[in-house]
Amino acid sequence: MKLKKMLCCIITVALIFLCGCSSQNIYLDYREIDRLELIQTIGFDYEDSQITATIASGITRESPKPTILYESADTATLALKKLQNYTEPKYIFFSHMENILIGKEAAEHSFGELMDFVQRTVDMRLDASLFILNEGKAKDTILNTTGDNAAINELLNSLKKDVTLLSQGHVFSFGDIASALAYNGCAIVSAIEMVPKKEPLETGSDFTVASSGYAIIKEGRLTGFIDEDCAKGVNLLTNQMKTDFTELDDGKGGSISLKLTFESTDITPIYNGNSLECVDISVKLHAQIEELQNPIDIYDPSTLSFYEDQLSQKEKSFIQAAIDASQDMAADFMQFEKILHIKNPVKFEKIQSSWKDIFPTLNFNLSVSSTIDRTYDIGGHLHASERE
Repeated sequence: MKLKKMLCCIITVALIFLCGCSSQNIYLDYREIDRLELIQTIGFDYEDSQITATIASGITRESPKPTILYESADTATLALKKLQNYTEPKYIFFSHMENILIGKEAAEHSFGELMDFVQRTVDMRLDASLFILNEGKAKDTILNTTGDNAAINELLNSLKKDVTLLSQGHVFSFGDIASALAYNGCAIVSAIEMVPKKEPLETGSDFTVASSGYAIIKEGRLTGFIDEDCAKGVNLLTNQMKTDFTELDDGKGGSISLKLTFESTDITPIYNGNSLECVDISVKLHAQIEELQNPIDIYDPSTLSFYEDQLSQKEKSFIQAAIDASQDMAADFMQFEKILHIKNPVKFEKIQSSWKDIFPTLNFNLSVSSTIDRTYDIGGHLHASERE
């Protein structure tokens, strides 16, 4: 009985000390949720030798119009702190942040500093998606794309899905990019642009955002951009392509529409002793016929083979453009260093210290093969007899 009473006393005391918030917690400024301004997108610009931070909340049923504020200071930290002056009685809260948008000039001048800031502050989320504008400022893009039914956060979240669906690129999280930069100082970031809307202007905004390939980061700064065709080559080499749609000339004044899926990429280093002579890249693709504009005998193996070669050459040009861009920039943003290291650690470690000198002139032997199937086993054009 005494033992039971003693245990009860110990448990009671322990529970008392567990209650409440410890002064040792990393986050001390607790607020009720209805007193929080939930920021979902942050934009950074470099203007007049200062950092401009632009914040935007999302659109909800309770708040049909987003809160958008901007302020400038010598550092991103101070710029965001100064914004608190404009949101009383609410408190700016970043733990729901989904997207970070960086203007072109800020990416050229301050990308490394902004990466460091986001990684160090406990307020930011490393799983937020990162975008770089190929022209202009994040502030202007956030302000000019805001309408009655959509704002920058909703537009960027929609773009993430469209980019994957159309195989125009890939949207990387802040953590993904930080990891790539930590390995060899190079990374790719989703590039976007502000474009006029095509639909009737009934939402209160004349502009939206669209994918624009990739931005290339090297040693903490924006080095350049690659277009969407080149980005497709990057996706094939980095296993980011899920599906794509493409068209081939059918030789009869029309087109063949294909649904393209990725099968495999094999990257093999070729050594001569301890010297890296070249890298062999073999890419295999699979496609299905989605549409025929003219009667074509797709049961004929030689006909299918002709279009398979045409498809292979088209996709090969995208991959070669990606490799050429990477070597021209002397930026290994597709992480060949990591791949070759994994393939043969012993041999690669002997040349790793010279990799930056080797990579720009390294010979890549590229081969692409494609297989085309008849979708659902349908033969030729359904109206072939009528046209003939």
